Amino acid sequence: MSLTDALSRVREERVVDLMMEICRADSAPLKEGPVFHIVKRALIELGFEVHEDDAGRRLGGEVGNLIATKPGQGGGEGWPPVMFSAHLDRVEGGTGVRPRVVDGRVRSDGSTILGADDAAGLAAIVEACRALAESGAPAAPIELVLTIGEEIGLVGAAHADLSRLRSKTGFVLDADGPVGTIITAAPTQYTIEAEFFGRAAHAGMAPERGISAIKMAALAVSRMRLGRIDADTTANVGYIAGGGATNIVPERATIRAEARSLERERVERQVAHMIQAIDEAARSAGGSARWNVQLEYEGFRLDPDAEPVRRAVRAAESLGLAPRLKSTGGGSDANIFNAKGIPTAVLGVGYEAIHTREESMPVDQLVLLARMVVALASAPGA
Repeated sequence: MSLTDALSRVREERVVDLMMEICRADSAPLKEGPVFHIVKRALIELGFEVHEDDAGRRLGGEVGNLIATKPGQGGGEGWPPVMFSAHLDRVEGGTGVRPRVVDGRVRSDGSTILGADDAAGLAAIVEACRALAESGAPAAPIELVLTIGEEIGLVGAAHADLSRLRSKTGFVLDADGPVGTIITAAPTQYTIEAEFFGRAAHAGMAPERGISAIKMAALAVSRMRLGRIDADTTANVGYIAGGGATNIVPERATIRAEARSLERERVERQVAHMIQAIDEAARSAGGSARWNVQLEYEGFRLDPDAEPVRRAVRAAESLGLAPRLKSTGGGSDANIFNAKGIPTAVLGVGYEAIHTREESMPVDQLVLLARMVVALASAPGA
C-alpha cells in the first residue's frame, strides 16, 4: 500500500457528515462535552488509546483535553511520532447550529455561527486517520491533542498533560487561509487590566470636590499608541467601564487592554508605554491607579528548515499545492506547544468568515485538509 492509496481513501461524504455532526453538537469554552464524546468514540473505533487529562477539573469545565495515541503502521512503526491538534470548543453562539451544504460549502442556517473553527480541523484529523487505517499504508505513530478552552485564551493547552507524548513535530489545524498555508511565526501577547481610583462628589453641587476616575481612564487611553504600532506589533483597549449615576463624579473605572508582537522586545516596550500612560494619567488628575500585567502566551518563530515546516512543505507539494509560509498576528495552541518544547506549525484550514453567521467551509478544502493530514502522517520525518 502507498500514500496514493491512503489519499484515495479520504471520503468526501464521510468527512462532511462528521463535520456536520460535530457542528450540530453544542460546544462552548469549558462546555465541550458533546463534541468530546463524538470524537472520542470515533478514535476508539479506530484503535487509538484515548485519555482524558485533568484540565477540565482544574479549569471547572465539563471535560478535559482529549489525548489519543496510536502506533505506526505498515512499516512506519519505527518512525518518529507526529502530533496533530485541534480544539473542541467554539466561540459563543455555537449552540443550536443547524449545518447544511449549499453550493459546495458547509454553512449554518444563518441564525448561528457554523463552528468550522475548529470542527473542520477535528473532522479532517479523524477522516485522515480512517483513511490511513483502511489503506494500511505506511504511517508514523500518531499523537492527538484535542483541547478545551482554546477560544478563551488557550487555557486547555496551557493545562494539558503532555507526558504521554513523544512527538517532536506538531501541527495545529486552526488557521485562516487555504490548505497549503503554513504559519511559522505567531506573537507573544500580554493583557493589561488597570483600575483607576478617584474621589466621589455630587456632580451638580460640588463637582470640584471630586476626582473623576473615568476622566483618568480616558486620559490614559488617549495617551496610548494603539492599533498597528509597527509591522510586528499591535495594541488595543477592548474594555472600559466605571461610574454609575450621572449625578456622581465616578470614583472608580477599569480598562482592559492587550499588546502583542512577533518580537518579544517590542511587545514589552509597548506594555511599558501603556503602563506609563496609566500612571501619568492618574497622577496628573490627582488620583491613583493599580494595574496588573499578564503574559497570556509566548510567541514562536520556526525556521524554514525546522522539521514541521519542511514536512508541511513536502506534504503540500505532494498534493500539488504551492505552500505559503506566513506569520500571523493571532495566537493558537501552537504557541503553547512550542513553549512546551514541541516544535509546532499551524496549518491553514480553508474556512471563511469564522466567528460570524456568514461562516462557511468549502467542501473541497475540507477534503484537501484531510488529505494534508494523511500526507503529513505518511512521511518518515527526521
